Amino acid sequence: MNKILLVCVMLCTLGLNTACQTPIRNTEPDDSAVWGTTEDGGELFLIVEHEPEFPGGMDSLYSFLNKNIHYPQKAIERKYEGKVYAQFIVEKDGSITNAQIVRDIVYGSEEADSIAAELGCGAEVLRVINRMPKWKPASNNGTICRYKFILPIDFSLSEGIL
Repeated sequence: MNKILLVCVMLCTLGLNTACQTPIRNTEPDDSAVWGTTEDGGELFLIVEHEPEFPGGMDSLYSFLNKNIHYPQKAIERKYEGKVYAQFIVEKDGSITNAQIVRDIVYGSEEADSIAAELGCGAEVLRVINRMPKWKPASNNGTICRYKFILPIDFSLSEGIL
């Protein structure tokens, strides 16, 4: 039994090690999701040896977000809380591109999309992401690479933006 467990652990470790060395490519012909290999043929990494870093680290990132994201008044008036998930690419030079909302504070239907657009939480998150300073770029096997970053932003009426 212990030998089987050891073999499973070794295989999992080998699989993770291999995943860290290989860019993940989107093989679907879906134009809306070009993560993995971009339209220009460039590689986009999802798992890397060294992830990109906001200047000053994660504490500085959350401080920047808390200082700059403003809870939209319509969302406050209607008492909407929840998470907004944004994704963007940290380019080789550290700049931020292709920022988009993956899931807004309200989601799941056309009506929800309409409500989310009216509330403005996703738009506010995009506004601030597009104003971020350059990051320290990601690297994999000693080579600087492009990286897809997913950022959850929590809108809470009692605690503010987290």
